[in-house]
Formats: sequence, structure tokens, C-alpha cells
Amino acid sequence: MGRTLVSLAKANLSNKWIFKNRFVVEMCEKVHVHYRNLRLIQNMKDFISMAKGIEDSLNRWKKRGCPTPRKEKHIELCRKKIINESDMNTLEINLNQNLYNVHKDQVFSEGADFDEEKYIHLKIRDVRIELSIDDFKVVADAVGQAKEKLNSSDMCSNV
Repeated sequence: MGRTLVSLAKANLSNKWIFKNRFVVEMCEKVHVHYRNLRLIQNMKDFISMAKGIEDSLNRWKKRGCPTPRKEKHIELCRKKIINESDMNTLEINLNQNLYNVHKDQVFSEGADFDEEKYIHLKIRDVRIELSIDDFKVVADAVGQAKEKLNSSDMCSNV
């Protein structure tokens, strides 16, 4: 949890979701939890811990009377320590071929709402984000704007 000190950049994205409604859990070399255009990569122990945490959160939420989320009230439903066995300390940005088109109407492409031939695959440690090229350009510009704003003042020393 944090509190915004300074808004460094804000931009509007297109409505070009690759997966607008997807939730999938896959097992291959690790466990992949897909939520819309976000993929978390976990070892089995961390996946079990997260799944148990979500179950615990749901039960705690029900015991509290199923409260509605509100901006002015923070309720922590779960806290778990995960095992950090990740050797993924990289940032990678790739231009990918859209294989969802190639495999249209097959099991791995279910829920793909994106028909452009290429997209950006952003990898930050164990997080993967799929973006249209147009949305990636907006994100890249916003990151550049935020970096300039951060570097052009003494904001870092005031934080």
C-alpha cells in the first residue's frame, strides 16, 4: 500500500485489450496466472500460497459482512509471505507475432479480442503484460514524461 506523493504522468489508452475478460491458470515450467493482459509467473509453492491467500481473503470478506470497496477505508483481507526463488531480475520488451490469430477458435486463443498481427510483450521480473503497439507507445511516452519530471526537479529529495 502506498500514497501518491506526485503524479508523474497520466495518459489514456486505447480500447484495444488483447484479453479483456480472461482468467486462466496454466502449469508448464512454472505456474502462470493470467488475469486479462497480465500474467504472473510463480513456482508451485508461491502459487499454492497465493491460492490459499485468495481463499482466506474471500472467507474473511464474507465474515466481515461482504463490505463494498471504498476509497476512504482500507481493509487488508490477507497477508502472506511468499518464497522468493525467482531468478528473474530483468526487464525485456519484445515485439511478438499474434499467435492468437493463428490459433483462432482453439483452446489457447479463447477470449482473445485482439486481431492485429503484432503486439508488445513487456516482461518485468515475473510479471508479463501484453499491450497493443499503440498502447505501448502511450505507456513509453508516459514513462519518458515521468522520468523527465522526476529528473527535472528536486522531487526525489522532497519525498
